[in-house]
Amino acid sequence: MQENKKNLETIDHEFTSSQNRAVLESSVSEIRPQAVIAHISGALDGENSTLFLGAAKKLIDVCLEEGREELVIDLHRLTYASSAGIGIMMSILTMARASGVVLLLANPTEKVSSVMNLLGFESFFSIISLE
Repeated sequence: MQENKKNLETIDHEFTSSQNRAVLESSVSEIRPQAVIAHISGALDGENSTLFLGAAKKLIDVCLEEGREELVIDLHRLTYASSAGIGIMMSILTMARASGVVLLLANPTEKVSSVMNLLGFESFFSIISLE
């Protein structure tokens, strides 16, 4: 478990664009021991979404290295996601599937859900609740 924590600490990031900031914190939880859980907070937009994509790729790699089947992105603290931010989620979904990792989105806010719905992307994702 100590090595896992070290692997994840090197991935945790703060993404800053000119007006928006997003923070990514990753962990492994007893609630879903088969998953790496990424908690993203703040705003995800066109300026910082490519940085998030790079961090998500590293999280997929951690899943593969540690034999974890799922990458869960917890969205309950994401206050804003532009269409570019949601588009990056689609890229992450494609990368995860190609690697054999299941991508799950957890607890999207109403704002984020409405953008996903508006773009027609909600049907592509498996959405769960983390309790």
